[in-house]
Amino acid sequence: MTSPNKIEKWLINEKIKQDAIDVIKAIEPDSEHPIRVVIHDKKITRSEKQNKYLFGWVYGCALSILNDSGIELKPGMAWTKDAFHSAMAETFLIKGEYELPSGRIITIRHSTANLPKKSKKSEESNEPTFPWYVEQVKQFCEQHWGFQIPDPVSPQWVSLMEEVMG
Repeated sequence: MTSPNKIEKWLINEKIKQDAIDVIKAIEPDSEHPIRVVIHDKKITRSEKQNKYLFGWVYGCALSILNDSGIELKPGMAWTKDAFHSAMAETFLIKGEYELPSGRIITIRHSTANLPKKSKKSEESNEPTFPWYVEQVKQFCEQHWGFQIPDPVSPQWVSLMEEVMG
């Protein structure tokens, strides 16, 4: 049997579609090793460039300023990207709350990975977008801690910012 463990193909054009068909045709299943082929829509997620800008620039600047200024997450604990990311998402991306059978209430929030790329919050759906979220984080840092996350000046970061922020 010729079978890879897992192959993913995103059908974004006819060439890739044909490649996927060719891969399926090349698989030789037998009764002892059946093959499962799954086709589903690709979930839109935050792009690599959005990740780089959000975690590399925005969160990176915020963490440098917070930690260099001695502003701690809690006494004796410096801010980390994960803690900062959770705090900001919890502040700006709340969908609602859910009560567990134990009585404990948990917060349900949007994922930053799935925020649309549009530049402003949709007035019809009031759903948050990636640029809106980034602006909220920047404003929060200024209003809550008194510092600004600067816009980048190096051409590489400027280009990245312009592309992901619209």
